[in-house]
Amino acid sequence: MHIDYTLLVLLSVPALITFILLTLRPGLGLVILVFAVYTNLSDILISKFGLPSLAQPLVSLLVLVIVTRWLVFQDQFQGWVAPALLMGTYTLLGSLSLFYASNVTQTSVSLLSYLKDVIIGLVAIFLIQNPKSLRWAVWSLLAAGILMGTISIFQVFTGTFSRLYAGFGQVASLSAGDYRVAGVLNDPNFYGQIMVVLVPLAFERLLDEKRLLLRILAGWALFVCIVTILYTYSRGDFLALGVVALLAIIQQPRRPLIPVFLLLAFGLLAYQVLPDQYTQRIRSLLQVIPGASNSVTLDASIQARAATDAVGWTMFTQNPIFGVGVGNFNTRYLEYARQLGLGQNVETQSAHNLFLQVAAERGILGFLSFAAIIYFTFRALALAKGLFAKQNMNEFANLSAAMSVGLIGYLVAAIFLHDAYIRYLWLLVGIAWGVLQAAKNSHAVEFEDVVEPANAAGAEMDGYSLNPRT
Repeated sequence: MHIDYTLLVLLSVPALITFILLTLRPGLGLVILVFAVYTNLSDILISKFGLPSLAQPLVSLLVLVIVTRWLVFQDQFQGWVAPALLMGTYTLLGSLSLFYASNVTQTSVSLLSYLKDVIIGLVAIFLIQNPKSLRWAVWSLLAAGILMGTISIFQVFTGTFSRLYAGFGQVASLSAGDYRVAGVLNDPNFYGQIMVVLVPLAFERLLDEKRLLLRILAGWALFVCIVTILYTYSRGDFLALGVVALLAIIQQPRRPLIPVFLLLAFGLLAYQVLPDQYTQRIRSLLQVIPGASNSVTLDASIQARAATDAVGWTMFTQNPIFGVGVGNFNTRYLEYARQLGLGQNVETQSAHNLFLQVAAERGILGFLSFAAIIYFTFRALALAKGLFAKQNMNEFANLSAAMSVGLIGYLVAAIFLHDAYIRYLWLLVGIAWGVLQAAKNSHAVEFEDVVEPANAAGAEMDGYSLNPRT
């Protein structure tokens, strides 16, 4: 086998330079990781440009950076044990599917994909160790939202739906001549879901940022994210946006009831100017409320989702302990659909409820493990908010609350979606646990708790030692 050593050297030199740069400035690695994951950059480069994966070498490089910082600079990374145990338990229970799933190949693929996504979340925890790195993570999310949302609303207002904008402007057809923006994910529903998360973060930054430029950017992020969500025409994301908007305003202690009424007024105004097809889709939600709609015929999409939920529930009740196996919902769909007398419908073979899918594929043990991850993540954010508040770091206390609201928005939208882009959830979980660690490190200095310091060299590097003063 012939080895081109010239090419090998040409590739190794920039890789080495990048490694040194990220080791000295791990904050840069955090920014790149969060931005690349949230914009789905790796998949876009693969599918639209035929380039190799960006995510795998990036995550591998960051793991090497973390190990180097630990060995060389004596950084004492904390806050990762509890989430690692939770995710490890979830992974272990899912791995049992290899012994009983009907499609073991699909289970192996799903487990491998899940493991990669979990590593991304854990890397985020390692890299968020103080308030400074937390700010970098949040602004990386908002930068991704600004880029994606700006492209989407430009696409809507100019009608340039035929252009893909390097993969950042994908669309889905709604009807003849009408389109739903799908951004970087090629699916409007999932695209709206990840944009919903950014709304409370942008709102909080708009209120709490000190610099005018950053407040303007936060306002722009808030605007483009909301408009983008509306033009996904997603009913589930519309509901999630309503929940998030209400919670984001209520949890602001400085602004009690008046903004709530303003929000309702703005919502009614926006409802009046939305396209007729979207308002019809929103009104169709009334069909799921008994007695709230006079419509005789249910919306076809609602019928399909109801049928899928019935199939998922049957899977769970017939396999309550371990489920049908990770990644086997689609494989077993027709089998269980026939039991219920449902016809073959390719469009409804994927689950339309993340929680029901987890229960159907992993059983009650897997579902409880998943629920534990969600519960303790919210608990971590609540603890972080309390720690920041005790130090009068109200900006970061509000940021912790905003992160909770964003995660709630994601989970509300997940009631209507499956796990196709679950990496976003694990990234958000990782950032959430990083919020707690940032609060603990600041709290340790404020209250003179015992914290093992990094060495002086590490303390100088980009604020990434355990010493929160850096």
